[in-house]
Amino acid sequence: MNGNVNLYRAITEGSYVSGDSLSVSLDRDAYTARFRLNNRFKLGKVDLQVSGNYRAPENGTQGTRKSLYTIDLGANMDVINGNGTLNLSVRDLFNSRKYRGETVTENFIEESEFQWRSRQVRLSFTYRINQKKQRSRERGGDDGDDMEF
Repeated sequence: MNGNVNLYRAITEGSYVSGDSLSVSLDRDAYTARFRLNNRFKLGKVDLQVSGNYRAPENGTQGTRKSLYTIDLGANMDVINGNGTLNLSVRDLFNSRKYRGETVTENFIEESEFQWRSRQVRLSFTYRINQKKQRSRERGGDDGDDMEF
């Protein structure tokens, strides 16, 4: 099991002067957090990996970025006397990887929602001829969004 917690504070100072000389403050002082948990385990002959991410809401200069959470799942099983490998991965299991926000000004309020990609399911099969299975090395320095299986 591997986890990561980031707590941080973001301070922005600024202002905007409109055409009618009205000054609008863009100052903010926001605390927010990100959490990540990754777990690999074996269930019988199946290797499983579950990865969860959560990004807490954050106040911006003109509104709020709402929370975002996502769960990815991967399964891997050797078949055909170890000569083949069956892989199944589901990215964004609950289809929740969406940017949601709210912009608030004196003139309007806007609520937005944007989803880069919806849930993705991938099934693959690898058959090795006269080769032994090689375990891939874990990659370091990434943001943890990619599944290893």
